[in-house]
Amino acid sequence: MKKAIIECVINISEGREELKLTRIVDIFQTAENVTLVHQDIGYDANRTVFTLLGEVEAIFFVLEQLINYAQTAFDIRKHEGTHPRIGILDVIPFIPIKGITKETLEKRVKSFFEHVGTNHNLPILYYGSLSKRDNQKNLNQLRRKKIDQTLGHSLLADCGPQVPHLSLGASCVTVRDFMLAFNINLNTQTLEAPKKLARHLIDLRSTQEGPLDLTQVKFLAWYVDEYKCCQISTNIYDIGAVTMKELYELVQEEARQFNLEICGSELIGMTLWRGITRDISNKEYALSILRLDSVRPFQEETQVLDYFIDLI
Repeated sequence: MKKAIIECVINISEGREELKLTRIVDIFQTAENVTLVHQDIGYDANRTVFTLLGEVEAIFFVLEQLINYAQTAFDIRKHEGTHPRIGILDVIPFIPIKGITKETLEKRVKSFFEHVGTNHNLPILYYGSLSKRDNQKNLNQLRRKKIDQTLGHSLLADCGPQVPHLSLGASCVTVRDFMLAFNINLNTQTLEAPKKLARHLIDLRSTQEGPLDLTQVKFLAWYVDEYKCCQISTNIYDIGAVTMKELYELVQEEARQFNLEICGSELIGMTLWRGITRDISNKEYALSILRLDSVRPFQEETQVLDYFIDLI
């Protein structure tokens, strides 16, 4: 039987106490059929993002262990940090990777968090596709509401109590498609032309003109002092519609009318091979075009999820 593999990105409101983070890593690393593929610690934000890949039931087993530990180790009332938060296990998105549909995963996620809400007294707030409330579709809408004594009148928990857990606060949960954060470098340090290019790409998306379906791509132009160049920063929300190679070549073509040249790109986080190119048999050619190591190192073995899937 084909394994059902999912990704779980756990945003925890803790980025300073090393012993507690080490204990969490131990929980992940000792679990069967689960791999910790990435860890991003932010001291000032006081937040750590753990990316897990694994079989469906193994992921939920690990989450149960994490919740049990978090109840004894953390207290959201004492938390300080620059990142907005409403709980210790603050944001937990799930992403179907292989052998499971988004709809099936949504049902399993709801079943698990109904159990969590009831048995751990933890309010669960659904956002994105899981939310049935218009004022809770966007994660930013949830973050604007600061937990004090209750969750408030307009912000209702989908599972669990309507008052925050004393030490854990509340958790925001969704199921989403695989997303890529992909930045394309431009040969300029001046933002005027890149901003025009970004606006042009947004217009292409809204008018649906051009060779690619850009409806699930967001564009932004910015200057990165560390790299001494401007970038077109993109988020790709549907890698089935647009790959990194296709988007890179489109931006390269459209940039010419603004007298801009493309000079490599940058991947933030991780990808699947099918997010890079449709022609997996010729992936080295795609990498030579993208030049993902142009501004900082790119490592296939640690940034391409397919390598980890084979180990589960």
